[in-house]
Formats: sequence, structure tokens, C-alpha cells
Amino acid sequence: MAVEISRLHKGNKVINKVYQTSNRSLKQLTCGEQGKIVNVPPNSYLASLGFRMNKIVTIMAKGALNGPILCSIDGRNIALGQEVAQDIIVD
Repeated sequence: MAVEISRLHKGNKVINKVYQTSNRSLKQLTCGEQGKIVNVPPNSYLASLGFRMNKIVTIMAKGALNGPILCSIDGRNIALGQEVAQDIIVD
């Protein structure tokens, strides 16, 4: 779980607010779970498949023994390797 800290300046005081975010990698989602992409590696191949910021992705199936992960994005089913899915961050 990631922690985000915001600093607010109010007069001469600095107020720290801590927010907990639930960012996880695409690999960590379970079958049927959805997530909104918040970070994707700068890879033109992934962008051409539809993996872009703020897109909703659903995990359809996960292969056994580190097999591929079947994702649904923009109405298409796409299989990704576990290493690639690890680098895609969703909220």
C-alpha cells in the first residue's frame, strides 16, 4: 500500500496530511477484479494495446505456474506476461 503525503501551508504553519492509497500492480489483482491504470511504463507497445493512463482494466484469467494474465481493456482481451503486468500500476 502506498502512502501519499500532502503539505498544506496555512499562514506560518505547515500541515501534513497523510493519505493511504491502494495502488497495486496489475499482477496483484485477482480474477474478476478491476483497476484504473495510474502508471504504465513508457512502452509504445503497451500503449498500442490500450494500456494508457486512466483506462479501466479487468483481470479475466490468470495462468498457472506464472503463466500469462488475460486482461480485458476497451472491450478486447489481451494476454500479458507476469513481468509486464508487474510494471503496470492500478488503483
